[in-house]
Amino acid sequence: MKTFLLTLTVLFVAVTIPGVQAQSGDIFEAARNNDVARATQLIAANTDINKPGADGFTPLILASYSGSPEVVDLLLDHHAAVHTGSRMGNALMAASFRGYTEIVAKLLKAGARVNDSNDAGGTALMYAALSGRTAVVELLLVEGAEKGARNQQGLDAAALAEQQGNQELADMLRGVGKGKV
Repeated sequence: MKTFLLTLTVLFVAVTIPGVQAQSGDIFEAARNNDVARATQLIAANTDINKPGADGFTPLILASYSGSPEVVDLLLDHHAAVHTGSRMGNALMAASFRGYTEIVAKLLKAGARVNDSNDAGGTALMYAALSGRTAVVELLLVEGAEKGARNQQGLDAAALAEQQGNQELADMLRGVGKGKV
C-alpha cells in the first residue's frame, strides 16, 4: 500500500509542478492552465499533442488532472490519444483521482478504456475510490469498471476507499447497504 500511495503522490506532485515540463509557454503549460488560446496556437504550429513531456505526461493527462475541460475538448478534437499514459497513469486516471466528472465523461465518450491499469495495477476506479470521488465511481461503474480488479498490492477499489476511512464508499462498491451499485 505504501508503494501505491508513494507512486500516486509522485504522480500528482509532478503533474502540479509547472517547472517539470521542459519548455516555458508550451503545450504542457497551456494544458495545465486551461489556456485554450495558447493551446490552439501551438496545435496550429504542429505541436505534437501526443508526445509526453520529460516527466512522461501528455498534455491530455495534464489537462485532465488540472481540471481544464476546454483544453481537454480541444485536445480530443485534435485526436489526442486517450490511451497514452505514463507508467503512473493516463488521463482517465488523473481526472478520476481529482473528481472531475465532466472530464471523465468526455474521456470515456472519446473511447478511453475504463479498465486500463498503470504499472502498479491501479485503475481509474481505484483512483476515484482512493480519493473519495463517489460521483466518478458511479460513472465509471455505469461504464463497466471492474469492481474486483486488484492492484499489485492485492487491493481493490473498495479496500482503497476503506483504507482512506470512507466506509460508505467501500460498502457501496461491495454492494452492501443503501448505497448499492
